[in-house]
Amino acid sequence: MDKENKVLELLNVTYYYQTGEQRLTILEDACFAFERGKLYTIVGPSGCGKTTTLTLAGALENPKSGEILFHGKPLQEVGYTKYRSDKIGIVFQAYNLLPYLTPLQNLLVAMEITSNPIKDKKAYGKKLLGRMGISEDQMKRRIQKLSGGEQQRIAIARAIAADPEIILADEPTGNLDHETAGEIIAIFKELAHKDGKCVIAVTHSLFFAGEADVVVQLENKKLLPQEGQL
Repeated sequence: MDKENKVLELLNVTYYYQTGEQRLTILEDACFAFERGKLYTIVGPSGCGKTTTLTLAGALENPKSGEILFHGKPLQEVGYTKYRSDKIGIVFQAYNLLPYLTPLQNLLVAMEITSNPIKDKKAYGKKLLGRMGISEDQMKRRIQKLSGGEQQRIAIARAIAADPEIILADEPTGNLDHETAGEIIAIFKELAHKDGKCVIAVTHSLFFAGEADVVVQLENKKLLPQEGQL
């Protein structure tokens, strides 16, 4: 693996949930390195901890032991707030858009709470939405007037508005039909291969997993590249 391309690394990460005397271990001394310019999918049975792994990668939870590194530096040194606001973008299955706003207004709100240096945010937001296939007319509609696929495209535009290096996606095609899911996967592949982003998606979809550069299996509390992928 090219050290310069290594963006995110889990180093001997252990994480568990504790309820009274009951402990559910999700990861145990797990190690994995993610590179820029690649689309990764994390797969495994329901309840094995795929979303928790994504949560750790997004610094929304901290490991019980071990470290998560960004360009070789522990996240606490990078700064959790800086990392969350500037270095990663998150795409959710449920879109999590503000329904009473238009697509463009949703992007502008997101850009206002990051350190995005773009001066003309409105023009930049329109450019991003256009790239995602959202028309000028659709940009003016309320979110609830748009289809699921259109809403997910807007959610992706919002996630990349601060030009993050890492895009984390939690079941981003889970609510979409096969054709629309294929269109969303194509956007993720373009962001990885053309824009050089590190895209990490949790999925139950064999179709989505098959389109990834690397499939990561969460098995026996470890993150393992599936045979034939590396």
